[in-house]
Amino acid sequence: MNNRLAHLDLMRGLAALMVCAGHLRAFLLVDSAKIQSPGLITKALYFLTGLGHQAVVVFFVLSGFFVGGGIVKAHSQNKWVWKLYAIRRLSRFWIVLLPALLLTLILDLLGRHLFPDGYNGVYRN
Repeated sequence: MNNRLAHLDLMRGLAALMVCAGHLRAFLLVDSAKIQSPGLITKALYFLTGLGHQAVVVFFVLSGFFVGGGIVKAHSQNKWVWKLYAIRRLSRFWIVLLPALLLTLILDLLGRHLFPDGYNGVYRN
C-alpha cells in the first residue's frame, strides 16, 4: 500500500476512534448545555467528541473508496465476479462482526455488574 492510501486508512481509523469517544462522552459526561461557564479545555473536549456523526460519514466514505477501488481494479483486469465479491465481503464482515458483538456483550455485562450507576445515568447528572 502506498503512503497516500496508508494516510487515508489512518484517517479512517481516527474517524472510528472519534465515534467511540463520542459514545464514551455521552455515557460519562453531562450534556454540554448543562455546563455553566465551560472553560476553553472543556469546550475543546466537547467539540472534538461531538464530531461523531461527521466521523461516521468519513469512515464510510473512506471504506467505500477502499472497497470500490478493489472492484474497479478487478473489473479493469476482467477478474471481477459478483459471486466471489459477495462471498469475500460477507465473510470479511462476519469475521469482524461476530467477535465485536461478543466482546460488546461481555463488556456490557461486566460494566453493568461493576458500574451499575453508569447505566442509570448517575455520571451524567
